[in-house]
Amino acid sequence: MPTVEAKILVREDVYVTLPQHPERVRECVAAAEQAMNEIAAEKGSRIRETPRLVDQRATGLGFYELHFYADVEKR
Repeated sequence: MPTVEAKILVREDVYVTLPQHPERVRECVAAAEQAMNEIAAEKGSRIRETPRLVDQRATGLGFYELHFYADVEKR
């Protein structure tokens, strides 16, 4: 199944509060979904599912990079 990826940068002070703030988690997922929809649309596809967080890492610059993936299908 083809997939699309989005990487979202989150400030470290926001990242550490994500477990206590579900609304911030939803904002991250929504940002990833928007980016993925744009990427998929360029290829004549659309995402089939809610983006899933598959990796997260500190950038060393006061940010965390969140990696999201989602399966895509043809329109």
